[in-house]
Amino acid sequence: MPRCWFLLSGFLNLSALAQPIVPGFETLDVNNGLSQNSVYSIYQDQEGFMWFGTADGLNRYDGDEIKVYKTKTNLRIRGNSNFIRGRLCEDQLHNIWFCTETGIYYYERQSDQVKPGFIFPELRSGVNYYFLFTIDSTQTLWLGSRYLGVYSWNIKTMTWNSFPLHPDTNTNRVFTAEREMMDPSGNIWFSWYQNDGFMRFDIRKKIFEHLYGGKDYQAICFGKGKHFLSSEKYVYRFDSITSKLDSIKLEKESRLSTTFSLDVEDSYGRLWGSRSDEGLYYYDFAAGKMFRFRKNYMSQKSISSDIIRSLFEDRSGNLWVGTDGGGVGRLDLKPPLFNIFPLFEGQYPELKDYFIKSLFEDKKGRIWFGTLNGLHIYDPAEGTVFNYTHHIADTHSLPGTSVSVIYQDKKGNIWIGDNRGVAIFNEQQGKFIPLPVDLSSIRHFSGAQVNKILELQSGDLLVAAVGHLLLVKQDNKGNYYSIDADTHKVIPPTITDITELDNGHIWFVSPLGGLYDSWMINGSFKIGESFFPGIDFRSIHRDEIDHHILWIASGKGLIRFDTDTRKYALFNESNGMANSFIYGILEDEKNNFWMSTNGGLVYFDRKWNAFKNYTANEGLQSNEFNTGAFYKGESGHFYFGGVKGFNWFGSFNVSEKKKKPGIGITSVLVENVPYQKDSLFFRDAPIRLHYYQNDLIFRLAVFDYTRPEANKIKYRLEGRDDDWVTTYNKEIRFGKLLPGSYTLLITAGNNADEWGDEKKIAIIIQSPFWQKTWFYILCSALLVGLIVFITVNLSKRKINGRIRLLEKQQAIDAERDRISKDMHDEVGSGLTRIALMTELINSNQGLDRKTRTGVDEIAGSARKLVDTMSEIIWALNPYNDKLENLLAYLREQTRHYFEPFHEIDYQIHFPDQIPVISLSNEQRRNIFLVTKEALNNALKHAGATVISLSLCLNGDCCDFLVSDNGKGIASLKSRMGSNGLVNMQKRITEIGGKIEWMERDGGGTTVHYRICF
Repeated sequence: MPRCWFLLSGFLNLSALAQPIVPGFETLDVNNGLSQNSVYSIYQDQEGFMWFGTADGLNRYDGDEIKVYKTKTNLRIRGNSNFIRGRLCEDQLHNIWFCTETGIYYYERQSDQVKPGFIFPELRSGVNYYFLFTIDSTQTLWLGSRYLGVYSWNIKTMTWNSFPLHPDTNTNRVFTAEREMMDPSGNIWFSWYQNDGFMRFDIRKKIFEHLYGGKDYQAICFGKGKHFLSSEKYVYRFDSITSKLDSIKLEKESRLSTTFSLDVEDSYGRLWGSRSDEGLYYYDFAAGKMFRFRKNYMSQKSISSDIIRSLFEDRSGNLWVGTDGGGVGRLDLKPPLFNIFPLFEGQYPELKDYFIKSLFEDKKGRIWFGTLNGLHIYDPAEGTVFNYTHHIADTHSLPGTSVSVIYQDKKGNIWIGDNRGVAIFNEQQGKFIPLPVDLSSIRHFSGAQVNKILELQSGDLLVAAVGHLLLVKQDNKGNYYSIDADTHKVIPPTITDITELDNGHIWFVSPLGGLYDSWMINGSFKIGESFFPGIDFRSIHRDEIDHHILWIASGKGLIRFDTDTRKYALFNESNGMANSFIYGILEDEKNNFWMSTNGGLVYFDRKWNAFKNYTANEGLQSNEFNTGAFYKGESGHFYFGGVKGFNWFGSFNVSEKKKKPGIGITSVLVENVPYQKDSLFFRDAPIRLHYYQNDLIFRLAVFDYTRPEANKIKYRLEGRDDDWVTTYNKEIRFGKLLPGSYTLLITAGNNADEWGDEKKIAIIIQSPFWQKTWFYILCSALLVGLIVFITVNLSKRKINGRIRLLEKQQAIDAERDRISKDMHDEVGSGLTRIALMTELINSNQGLDRKTRTGVDEIAGSARKLVDTMSEIIWALNPYNDKLENLLAYLREQTRHYFEPFHEIDYQIHFPDQIPVISLSNEQRRNIFLVTKEALNNALKHAGATVISLSLCLNGDCCDFLVSDNGKGIASLKSRMGSNGLVNMQKRITEIGGKIEWMERDGGGTTVHYRICF
């Protein structure tokens, strides 16, 4: 920042001058974490952090906490001092450079540590230290010594160069510089004891130049496009563009003679400086006056020390004041949104409380306010408060204690309403003249709290007190008297506000009674309609454009009421208000409203039906305001009183854009372990973590130091959160994050509700190896391989099993084939020979009948055994394992069976197309035997003449039906337990089938058996 040195003499007494800047200093000292209370240098880096160089180390402040950095102790380097001299400078890598009495050091952002750069050579006797000026584009640091000259040290090449002060050729001695300064180009200026202008060192040409020689200029300060010079009687302002030099003559008591130091020009064109141990000064060119701030031990907001060591204006318009022994103070240079009284609790100890009940602004700009303890007049220009209280022995003192109304009528009279009536206040005489009241018609009025005084169009005053309504008139002699305006006793006991419309109707509100329409007839009230009974009404405002529209402050919100149509509209939290309990309404020059509530102040833009809320974080006395404590002055200022004082402000552009606050990261904790301390790191590189490092804490800083406690942040974690989160807590915690990619979006807001630009931080939580793609691919490949392996092995086992089964079956079939052949060859031939032999025997004519009968039986049995053996051989033959073979065999055998019986009509119904169905030996044999038994029963027992054998194919099932036209199922009942029927059922069950006997329509029986394959 620009600096200069003023020489002042006979400085004026500032207590009698107005102070446009309110001395509201906020102080940081060792109790807040500062390493030492003597602050010699101040700097704000590009990120936004504030840095303080003290006599015991470097300090970084982020709005919430201070972090201290010190050089490492090395006794071999002359004690390794932490006493920081000169300025703080930032290089291209955003490292902070500074010098101590022993050398040049720097704060390395990436490692978050202080490291040495260059150790100074031994200084000659009598020379105490070097001090740092600046760093240029070549990354060269420029330093100075008040007795030796200028020095440079290049960060990259680490070369040290010296440029001594020029000797005086006339006196053959070296000049000693008294003070040092720097211009915007980085050139270094020195002032001299001889008051012979200045010596400038050009850092580009590396030469000294003597400027303003012969002039009695005692200080120079470089501003924006101009610089300032001072002499004993004048302050000069030189415009670098127009080369115009303006001179401003100082008042006699403002003459400059004593050395000033460390001055800056702020953003509003004011020059700041200090002198010795006499506090902080500034010169206001607009006012043409000099002002001073000194330490006030009775004020918590005063400057902490009169010894000033450094000054700096940050990017938010705050002046930082480094002191010797008092820490660093912060003063808001911006015009406040809301002026506040008091600055802090206890600022005016003579006031017993700050509970404001009424407000008023006079023509002098003074603010009158009533409290529970009297009437007070505050002069913002002087900072003084005059108090008026009740004294029992003084009849002209304030009548009561609780002043609830301060009202000025059109004649200029000041009316005071309190808890003991009404009085006219004569400020010149300091007397209160109570209003005479006719107690014959008004009982106990002296104990009634006055809530409202209103001058009617008739010139009479209407006074509303608890339980009473008075009409105040003036007689011919100019004396005031009052009469009861509620002779009919129709007015509710408590009225909080009254207004009169152009048509003469008087509207008033009551906390419980509602809104009333009334008018005066012969000095007494007449009540018309009432509205909204039971609503807690606090005040009423007549629209300044549409006079027939009333705006009513209530406990339910803002009510717009049309007195012509009787229609209304309600506005509350659902419309954007922070709180709907409204106390007072004031209308600005754009006909928009300011309202006091239990949640701060609310601005209502009537054009857009939009609300903007202001709270204590924006500088309000508190969020709670009071009934009746609101006033609009002739100056256009608005006044609102609450439980801790009052605020006042002029009109300002609510939508005006102000400086956006920045945001940075002070630290990141992963599993409560520091991860990365460099906030600049996150601009380019994402945070990469293992899957088990999924608990994160981000500590943020908002870079607006106007009201750090009012700063807030908004954040959203893309990939997890859908909505933004707004909080005043600068610490964000994310727990148990799942593996994946996230983007943390953060932005900062300040006390003026201005929001900065979004910043993005990429977070990548790596999946465990078992959740990675390559692992999935590997597992899939292994799984596929395992499945293939198992499938192949199972297939092999199955195939081998089938092969073994086939081999076994083939062996069985071969054995069966052999057996069948042997049976056919051996048994068959034997039985055939028996049959032939019986036939030969039977041909012998000499046999008797009995013998012949026996031989016939032997022959029949032999033939029967041959047939049975043929059936067995057929069943054992593996080549007869198909259904088609079975059906062919059935057709052949059954036709052969029925061939002798010509009287029987035997029918076979088989499908033309027979599917290929393999049958086991058991299935073939059982089906054949069951069919044979069913046909045999139909032939022998049913007495049938028609017998049929049918097959129906139903998918994988075969339905066999043996039908006859015989005796029917009744003939079977007597035989249901016979071996033949039991064997039929058993054989079908053994091969998984079902059998049933059914009665045919028209007589006969059907045997139905089903086998599924």
